[in-house]
Amino acid sequence: MMRRDDLVKVLQERPFKPFRLILTNGIRHDVRHPDMAIVTPSTIFVGIPASSGPAGAAEDVVIVGLGHVVQIEYLSTASPTPSP
Repeated sequence: MMRRDDLVKVLQERPFKPFRLILTNGIRHDVRHPDMAIVTPSTIFVGIPASSGPAGAAEDVVIVGLGHVVQIEYLSTASPTPSP
C-alpha cells in the first residue's frame, strides 16, 4: 500500500518529474503534470488528459484507492530516439 505522504512528496517535487502509478491489478496511470492528481487520505484522483488543450486540463478522472498503488516509477522526460 502506498502512503499518502509519499505520493504528496512526489507531487510536490520541484522541478516536477512525471511518474507512473502501478496498481495491484497491473493497470498503470501516468501523471505528467502536478495538477493532474489530487491525493486524499485514502485515494488518489488521477486526471486523464484531454487529447487537446492545456497540459493541466483533464478530460476524465480515475479514482484509485491508495491500497492498490504498489509502485511509483518516474517517466523519462527525454524525447524518444527514432529507430533506423
